[in-house]
Amino acid sequence: MKTVCTMTMMLVLLALPALGAARQDGGPSGLIAYIRYTDTNSDGVVEPVADNGTLWVLDAACANAPEGCTGANLTGEATDDFDPAWSPDGATIVYTSRGDLNQDGYIDNRDFANLYRITVADGTIIRVTDSFTIDLKASWSPDGARIAFQSTADTNGDTFVTFADLPSVNVINSGGGGRTLRTTGDYSRTPVWSPDGAQIAFESFADNAPSDTFVTSLFVISPDAGVRTQITGPDGMDRAPAWSPDSGRLAFVTTTDTDGDGIIDPLSDTNNVAVVNRDGSSLILLGQADAFGGLSWSPDGIHIAYTYNGSLYTVGAAGGAPPLQLTGAGFSVEEAAWSPDGAYIAFTSNHRLFVMSAAGGTQPIALTGADSYVAQPIWAPLQAATPTEEPSATPAPVEATVEPPPGAPGATATPGILPADNLPTQTPTPTANG
Repeated sequence: MKTVCTMTMMLVLLALPALGAARQDGGPSGLIAYIRYTDTNSDGVVEPVADNGTLWVLDAACANAPEGCTGANLTGEATDDFDPAWSPDGATIVYTSRGDLNQDGYIDNRDFANLYRITVADGTIIRVTDSFTIDLKASWSPDGARIAFQSTADTNGDTFVTFADLPSVNVINSGGGGRTLRTTGDYSRTPVWSPDGAQIAFESFADNAPSDTFVTSLFVISPDAGVRTQITGPDGMDRAPAWSPDSGRLAFVTTTDTDGDGIIDPLSDTNNVAVVNRDGSSLILLGQADAFGGLSWSPDGIHIAYTYNGSLYTVGAAGGAPPLQLTGAGFSVEEAAWSPDGAYIAFTSNHRLFVMSAAGGTQPIALTGADSYVAQPIWAPLQAATPTEEPSATPAPVEATVEPPPGAPGATATPGILPADNLPTQTPTPTANG
């Protein structure tokens, strides 16, 4: 595999003073990465399924600032980006991006998607995966050396990579190369690396599940071995695993056939937040949750943030106490992310980015404008890097050839790709009201 840098658009770097520094008034601070969608197909409606998203970053210290928040578009507008994940040291972000690789004039599900990583301080972008697959849901190893991810190839032989193909869990060096397949042919999705580095959790078709039901369970696997261990099921749909900070437990969303129709459907059956020990013991249900909202642990491992009926909740991970509702009327919360100091929760509601006290009792503060469409917020670790100087030159786009893997269709020319050993500098263009 070649390690390459993409230059399809001018990078936009942050130009805020004291970026990521702690606030003197004790308010929220630190970098938040997120995906912002725009009306790229010019139909007057912004929809993630039809329009492209790009990777943005802002500093949460802008909350309550008289001048408001200034976000930065890191990746331009020529690709479709999603699934950002901060490196453990807070210096880089790995994300999935796709361009018009089949050159049909559109960026859609028929285009392949690979992993890239960007250094936030200077905007350098490195291509991590380089294959005719759809690679997404990246999760860093705690030492930052490797990345686990979900990868889908053309498993049914129809020459397209779609949701009809079966995804697998892969591991790759964080700088590219050394790619290994950890699962195969079994619908393995959403890998998450444990904080102690010992295991990767993921969801997959449950062993011994009825063939006519869509039943998924949680599994764990060693990053360096191919033996998987099922820890939940097979009597429900278990998904969205999230490790506790001490690696001892997994939180997840589970759905069972509560309406008795013989079909497990997250849209019609009851969904619950659940916690289980990493060996599959002591499973407890904590409360009803939205079908696809995702979960976020507090840094101390005591609480879990989640969404239910459009509201933001937290609940004690040990059970025994009712959930705490943090938002009320006027909010329709989609996703949440706990701040690394445990004091705040960032969340999206009606596709805007907000931040509020994790203890509740205060009104959320909007970080993006009413005209924004924001998704997938993720808070940087405390040691997040800060841009220190402006790059000095504006490079011209360079065209190079992405080499296909053996047996794949012919090589595809991809605008804006150049070797990593020829990294130019770029001129930042700050953008307000991210």
